[in-house]
Amino acid sequence: MDEATKSSLITQGVTAGFFSQYIHETYIAVLPWLIPAIPLIFLVCKYGRQNARAKQEEVTWGKTIKMAINKIFNYICWIMIACTLSIAFDCSAIAYTIMAIVYGLELMKCILRYVQSQGYKVSERQALAVFLKIVLQKFTNTEVETEKIIEENET
Repeated sequence: MDEATKSSLITQGVTAGFFSQYIHETYIAVLPWLIPAIPLIFLVCKYGRQNARAKQEEVTWGKTIKMAINKIFNYICWIMIACTLSIAFDCSAIAYTIMAIVYGLELMKCILRYVQSQGYKVSERQALAVFLKIVLQKFTNTEVETEKIIEENET
C-alpha cells in the first residue's frame, strides 16, 4: 500500500469517526421530540377527517394515510432541523423554541379543525386567540372566556 492510499484511508476514517459521533448525538437528541409527534399525527388525521365530513368532502382512508405520512415526514424534518441547530450552536433553547412553535401550530390546527367540524365558522386568527387564551389560562390558573371569540364570527 502506498503512502497516498494510507493517508486517504486515515483521513476517511477520522472523518467518518467524527461525523458518526455527531450523527449519533443528533439521533439521541431527536428521540424525545418524536413522543409528542405520535399523538399529534393521530389528532390531525382524526380532526381532518371530521372536518372533511362536515364540509361534505370525500373522506377516504387513502387520503388519511397520505396525510399521516406527510405529517410524519414534516415532523421528522422539523425535529432534525431543530436538533441539528441546537447541537451546532450548543444551545438547547433553539430546539425547544422551534418545536414549541411547530407543535403549537399543529395543536392550534387541531382545535380549528375540531371547532369547524362542530359547525362553527372560525378563522385561523380566532383559533389562535382561543389557543393562546387556553394556554394563558393553564399557566395563570384563571378563567378565560373563549365563547365570545367564537360568537363574534357568527354574528
